[in-house]
Formats: sequence, C-alpha cells, structure tokens
Amino acid sequence: MVFRHGSISLWFYAPLILKQLKTKTMKKIIQCLFVIVTVLISEHSFSQTQTDSLKTYIIKKSDGTEILARIISQDMREFVVETKTLGRFVLPKYAVSEITEVKASELNEDGNMIPTEIFNTRYFITTNGLPIKKGDSYLLWNLYGPDFQFGVGKNFGMGITTTWIGCPIIANAKYSISLDENVHIGLGGLFGSGSYIAPNFYMALPFAALTFGNKNININFSGGYGYVSNKGSASGRALASMAAMFKVSKNISIVFDTFIMPKGATTYENQTVTSVNPITGVSTTSTNQIEKTKPGLALIIPGLRFQTDKNKAFQFGFAGINSNSDWLSIPIPMVQWFRSL
Repeated sequence: MVFRHGSISLWFYAPLILKQLKTKTMKKIIQCLFVIVTVLISEHSFSQTQTDSLKTYIIKKSDGTEILARIISQDMREFVVETKTLGRFVLPKYAVSEITEVKASELNEDGNMIPTEIFNTRYFITTNGLPIKKGDSYLLWNLYGPDFQFGVGKNFGMGITTTWIGCPIIANAKYSISLDENVHIGLGGLFGSGSYIAPNFYMALPFAALTFGNKNININFSGGYGYVSNKGSASGRALASMAAMFKVSKNISIVFDTFIMPKGATTYENQTVTSVNPITGVSTTSTNQIEKTKPGLALIIPGLRFQTDKNKAFQFGFAGINSNSDWLSIPIPMVQWFRSL
C-alpha cells in the first residue's frame, strides 16, 4: 500500500514538474521515466502474494526430497517458506514439483508430522475406506500365502492374493472417496479363480466400506455380496464386517477384525421315501418335507500390530468362530508380516 500511494502522489506532482521543463525532448524523457517507475512500483506491489502462513504443507522438490514448511508468501518466481529446522528461506518455483496441504489432524503438538504407516488400510483379512497413496505398495506375508497391494493411482489401489500352492488366485481393486477429514468410503471388489487346480471354480465379491477416523484411529463397517460358481453350480451370500484400529503407542496398535456371514434363508425340500413290507411285499411311497437353512458364520479376530519401523510391521491375533451360536476355537493363530515395496 505504501508503494501504491507513492506512485499516485508521483503522478499528482508530475504536471507541476513538467511545467518547469522548457524543452519537449526533456518532457518526453521525464514522462517515460514516470511510466517506468510506476510500472516497477506496481509490479513490486502486486507480485507478492500473501498466503495463509498458519497452514502447513509438504513441499516436494524436483529431486524427490520433501520439506515440511509454512508458505509465508510467493510471487511468479519463488516461495518464501519457513521450517522449524532451517527457519525462513527462499525456494525457487522451478525446484518444486508438488505441494500438498497437511491437515491439522496429521500434526502433533510440536507441529511435526504424526508418522503413519501405509499398512493401516488393512486389518487382518478386510480393508477399509482409507486410501492407499499413489506409489505406496506393500507385501503382506500370511501363513497361507502372500498378498501384494499397489497404489496405482490417486485414491486407487489394486492387488493380488494367493496361497503357497497358487490356488485360489484372487485379484482386488478399491477406490477411496474422502467425504470429510474423518469420513471415508471405499468401493471395490474381489475376483478370483481356482487357477490350475480347480479351473471350474470362480468367485466374485463386490463391496463397500464406510470408515470413521484416520490411519491411526478408526472404525470401519463394510458389506458385500459373495458369489461362487463351481462346476456349473452357483450360489451367493451377503457378507458383512466390522473392524477397528487404535494406536496405543508409537509402535503398537490394537487391531480388531471380523468376517460375518449372516444366517441364510430357510428353504423346504420334498423328499420321497419308498418302503417295502417284508411280509406282504407291498411297497408304499411317502413324501416328507425337509427344512434346510444355510448356517450363519462369524469369524472374530482381535490382535496387536507392532510397527518395527516405517517399512515393516508384524501382527498376530487369535481367531474364534461362531457358527449357529456355537463358539469354536482355532488352534493356529493369525500371524502376518508387512513389508513395503
């Protein structure tokens, strides 16, 4: 504002100054100087753009390094940024490839990033609505086989799960939508086959997940419909899950996962029974009605996850099965190892 006021004053006095000049040539020179000075002052006044210096950003440089900083101001050529370690300095715009705003929930009391792990989009066997970042990929080792997950696009991930013998092979995909800072939706599906061992076996499971929270503390509700086809016989069931994760310390999280198959509809089937009287040799036929109900099933898995470092984690839990209100224990615990790729 000072420079703008100065330029207005300069033009106000310009006619008085020009009257004192006796030659037209000098008048033209002075007029040009006034124009040049005014342009320079105006450019200086308007080129500096003030930004919200209270916001924090991750600034990714062209060489791949990242800076956690506040942007104080910027112009056409450079940023003025401020970090906790280096203080305030100038960063050329040509050296910046990406700028991402950091949410307040992602910072601790000291203003530093709260470390989050790429593995927190998963529980034991289910996923949630939180997005896997593009470029983030990890390998999940299970006792039964490997599980690969890849962040292939913005909020979009794909993966493949199999056993040590390669049967079945199941591909998965998930797209995440953030409705709010702590509300996320995941839409995806699983598609698999029995591969070379059971070539006539196919399965599909479209699902949706609703997650409240962030990568450190969250609760998730998901549901879908599982379809299975084997040798021309097909069947389907509704599926549901409730899962949660709570970070209790820097390296330890409580993980809770479920896989619920509700009780199926009751059907009735007529069964014809023929019996022969051994004395008279007369046969009689009767029809009996048999009631059939698909049993419900619930897999409950509580456990702990230990984050040994940014790229590694280990978790274990003990699974229990409830089938038709009867609890069964599984002697083999759920053990998994996470590794970033």
